[in-house]
Amino acid sequence: MGNTLIQFIPKEGAEILLVLFLSFLIGLEREEQKMASAQYRFGGVRTFPLLGLLGYAVSLFSAGSYLLPAVGLAVVGAFLWQSYRYKLEHDALAGMTTELSGLVTYVIGALVSREHYWVATTVAVLGVALLELKTALESFTKRVPYDEILTFTKFLVLSAVILPIVPNRTYGRSCCSPPPLFSLDGCGCVDRIKAVQKPSNPCSRKIP
Repeated sequence: MGNTLIQFIPKEGAEILLVLFLSFLIGLEREEQKMASAQYRFGGVRTFPLLGLLGYAVSLFSAGSYLLPAVGLAVVGAFLWQSYRYKLEHDALAGMTTELSGLVTYVIGALVSREHYWVATTVAVLGVALLELKTALESFTKRVPYDEILTFTKFLVLSAVILPIVPNRTYGRSCCSPPPLFSLDGCGCVDRIKAVQKPSNPCSRKIP
């Protein structure tokens, strides 16, 4: 019976259910935070699913173009900015995590409309995880010393920024360079040890 029911559900219906489920997870997390705090917070279990459906519908109507979803994202961002400004009037240290979550929910709906189901699900799950782990992440940043963060940043700069742009060949007269003592195979392992012989240096040949 379940397979028969799935066959009668159109593709767009399944996508709408996926958008509702993913956006409802984000809205549920934000609703819990709003109930636990006396401060103003944007949205909840109804607003976030509506944002997801809006992103899905706008992307569906765009017929493959990115212009209409981008305009919709800008309009949603303008409304969310007004919400953030209202929070700043009452609390100068107010965060904008909820407003950013609204933008992410809109993008999730657009991703589902473009059939990027795995990406949409991953973004939603990671977003909920980051929202739920707020206390743990903030306490982790307090426990990590500043020197260790600086050292790790230097390591990333050397390994991910500088090392890829360093040339893997030598410059100058390579004929004067001695032959290597070790030969490496394709896996980077030592293949064999070459016999140390006195090479004939072509640079030392006498010019007749």
